[in-house]
Amino acid sequence: MFMDIRKIKITGLFGEINHVIDLSDSITIIMGDNGVGKTVVLSIIRSIFEDDFRTLLSFEFAKVEVWFKNRKDGRLTYIKEGEDKVRIESSSKDNAAFAVSADDIAVSVPSSVHEISPNKWMDVRMHMILNLDELRQYYGSDIFEVSEEVLPDWYKRLFANSKVHMIGTQRLFQISNNGRRGVYLKVLTYSRQLADYISSELSNAGKYSAELDRTFPMRLVSQLRGHKKYEYNELVEELERLERTRSQMSEVGFMDKINEAIDMDAILTANQDKTLQNVIRLYINDSNKKIDKYQEAADKVSLFLNIINRRLSSKMISVNSDKGFVVSSLKDLNRVIPLERLSSGEQNEIVLFYDLIFNCDKCSLVLIDEPEISLHLEWLQQMLGDFKEIVKQNGMKMLIATHSPDFVGDNYDLVQNLTYE
Repeated sequence: MFMDIRKIKITGLFGEINHVIDLSDSITIIMGDNGVGKTVVLSIIRSIFEDDFRTLLSFEFAKVEVWFKNRKDGRLTYIKEGEDKVRIESSSKDNAAFAVSADDIAVSVPSSVHEISPNKWMDVRMHMILNLDELRQYYGSDIFEVSEEVLPDWYKRLFANSKVHMIGTQRLFQISNNGRRGVYLKVLTYSRQLADYISSELSNAGKYSAELDRTFPMRLVSQLRGHKKYEYNELVEELERLERTRSQMSEVGFMDKINEAIDMDAILTANQDKTLQNVIRLYINDSNKKIDKYQEAADKVSLFLNIINRRLSSKMISVNSDKGFVVSSLKDLNRVIPLERLSSGEQNEIVLFYDLIFNCDKCSLVLIDEPEISLHLEWLQQMLGDFKEIVKQNGMKMLIATHSPDFVGDNYDLVQNLTYE
């Protein structure tokens, strides 16, 4: 069971601002003027959940209190003691307090990387200046590792099954250190990821299908011994339902499209033949079991395609297991549009919703900073409704920082305003 935050209170942010944010709802929106610390609030939460004390120490605050939904877990309090130390206290008497200082954090970066200020790092080999988030993305999330003996077991257990994912304002590019150094378009990276994801799901389902096929004769003999008779209309209805499901699977890249329809009458001509009925019955059962193995994955792809295609007025996106995203012109579906030629708004939408649907399905909390970036009004007004659909399907919570009333629409019951008080 993942850790569920109920409320967070930050005291003395930037030395003078106090915020209390209720996270009881599945979606919470924070709004406020520039400078009240909306992005910092998101970063503090991410840092706490990921044991990233190096980033946490970089922020100016007096105290952060986190209340959990489970009363047994109670409340954690992070008290800043100077610039280089934070003390963690639990409301549970069974959990002893402890502290983490800058000296407890090992920095695992190449010798070519030098810290030039508390939040800036210079990579002299690449001639790039990176902030903490970029540094973590480039060299891995564990570059700032707290010494094993510093974090007590109770604290490790508390966050063991929780995962927070932050989607920042810079969504188009990705700094990569996996074999080839450089900056890449995320839409291309996610396209490859989706192709690999579909291929992996099909491979796993294929292994299960092979086992079903191997045991088919034995199971058929066993079923024939049951002397059960099936109704003709029932079998026809289930075969037709199976074909509709297969058609849907082909649309989301999990099956090759077959244009030849099944002749139900030809298959079930001998409707009094009990042997044939049992073969058809077992065939239907096995086919449904095979599809069930990748039904969840197909549902994710279907949701992704529906959301994106509602936005693309002159284009259509599809997917397959070889190429990932395939964007075509609606005027000529045979004309494929390279992903790098999509507008920044189109790429933002594809990247954002791919991230939410495929990378956040196991998250307890998703943090989104300014989802309105590069979007025109119509897309913006649709977005919150799509977020609700994703939250319902993936079962996570969202905390969203925005400046846009158009994004909020009529959902001001979800908004909490941050002020300078």
